[in-house]
Amino acid sequence: FTPELILVCLALALLIIDAFIPRLPKRYLGLAGALGVAVAFFLVARPVICPACEVSVTPDHFWYTFSYSTWYTIAAKCIILIAAFMTFVMLSETRAVTSRFVTGSADNQDGTGELYILPLFATAGMMWMCSAIDFISLFVALELTTLSFYVMVGFLRRNVGSLEGGIKYLVTGAM
Repeated sequence: FTPELILVCLALALLIIDAFIPRLPKRYLGLAGALGVAVAFFLVARPVICPACEVSVTPDHFWYTFSYSTWYTIAAKCIILIAAFMTFVMLSETRAVTSRFVTGSADNQDGTGELYILPLFATAGMMWMCSAIDFISLFVALELTTLSFYVMVGFLRRNVGSLEGGIKYLVTGAM
């Protein structure tokens, strides 16, 4: 499995969990996201950590047609995963502030689960962008990243500046 596929599957699983178990504390979603990013970091950095464990990719491999890995892509993916891990740490620290902005109450966390799931989609898109071979895979990865960012920018529904920024970002991206 590629780390990008693991992140997308984890994000979809967390989205389903958040939909069917709404009373689950949202910090568990953040912890699961941070754990998934850490596992993806280990899988990406595996050739650097253990050079003897490196698995060669043959042209018969399915994912070889979509992405290619070099030392530059490994370094870029590691930087992206470190930034994503720091994002999850920051989100877990500012949980009460975010809940107050989204729902109006620091104790109510309804509707804040997506805030822990969208960075996983954005991280997977950025990682796919780093190793894209052709224009189609680059475009799909760029769309996955930007759609996640559009929603995250306009996430604070009670804040007029957030909504305005999300709409402006969407219109600018469409241009």
